[in-house]
Parts: sequence; structure tokens; C-alpha cells
Amino acid sequence: MASSATAAPIHLTDVVKRPDVGTAGNRIQVRTNFFEVLNLPNINVHHYDVTITPDVPPPVNRKIFAQFVERHRVSDLKGVRPVYDGRKNMFSAKALPFDSKTFEVR
Repeated sequence: MASSATAAPIHLTDVVKRPDVGTAGNRIQVRTNFFEVLNLPNINVHHYDVTITPDVPPPVNRKIFAQFVERHRVSDLKGVRPVYDGRKNMFSAKALPFDSKTFEVR
């Protein structure tokens, strides 16, 4: 059922600044996993879904993927060096010479 009431208008405000640094708690050092991106190259990035079986932890997946690249870089990958997130995502700056393919890595 439709309502005839209208929503209240949304009013945006400036970000509220922190009034002062607190004095409670303990000071800790925090390390982060990021880096600043200053500029991006003007290229297309190709994404591929990867399935490694049997299901193993990401560190093992990365070792398997490294072996795959080492063995197939020249022949099947035609010199392309893709990167892999250790789970399901592979990225490449160039399109790979196949749409879908199964590889056996021992």
C-alpha cells in the first residue's frame, strides 16, 4: 500500500572534528597493509576466476600458482606474468591466449 506522507529532507553537514585527543587507554603502534597509489597506468586489467583443487589454504594455493606460472609462462601464457590473490582471482595486464583452460600442476 502506498503512503501519501513525504520523507523529511536530508541535510548534509560538514564532518565533525574530534574535540581533543583522549587521555584514557594505552598508546599502541599500528602497522597497516596498504600503500599510496599516486597514479595508475592507462591499461586494461583482465580478471580471471581460478579454481585449485583440492581445496587448500591460500599459502599453498600461491605455491601451486607459482609452479603453474613457472611451467607455463612461455608455452601457454605466452610470456604474460599474471598475479594471483591466493584464493580465486587472477589478474593480468594482457589478455591471456585462451578463454578457459585446465592445467595440471604436480
